[in-house]
Amino acid sequence: MSREAMQMALEALEDAPYMSNKDDYGRLEKVTEALRKAINSEEDQMRLMSNTIRPKGKSTFGLDLLNQSQLAFRWGVSEATLERDRSMRKGCRYLKIGGLIRYRLSDIEAYENECLVETNAK
Repeated sequence: MSREAMQMALEALEDAPYMSNKDDYGRLEKVTEALRKAINSEEDQMRLMSNTIRPKGKSTFGLDLLNQSQLAFRWGVSEATLERDRSMRKGCRYLKIGGLIRYRLSDIEAYENECLVETNAK
């Protein structure tokens, strides 16, 4: 469901007439809250991904960089996990630029491919 559709559904629910049946009202509250969370979650994801660093103009590298928060979000791990991996010299390659940690998208994808586990399923 698109963000716009969720927003329209939420507005329709909020404008719905008062329900006399307590059970119906309780279900309406749950649906309304779920829609609010979904909208906020989608906005958070879009905000995180829009913070990806994109070099302006023609870059010599032409690569996208992600910060620690974005990579942690992408992989569903904590930032502390990435910090620990760096301190142990394992995990994904990274750049350290003026004290800032950045991950190249090409390095992330290469590492993800290295972690791919093949199964015998047919």
